[in-house]
Amino acid sequence: MGKVTLDQIRQIAETKAADMTGATIETKMKSIAGTARSMGLVVEE
Repeated sequence: MGKVTLDQIRQIAETKAADMTGATIETKMKSIAGTARSMGLVVEE
């Protein structure tokens, strides 16, 4: 099983910010973390 850190999720959110809905970077991070979990990744907090 793969792992992803919150720092990595933040980097993804910042890169994809223009293509995503959500008011804040934190909202976008929650969306990405949820997608990562559904793909079988472990989100390390």
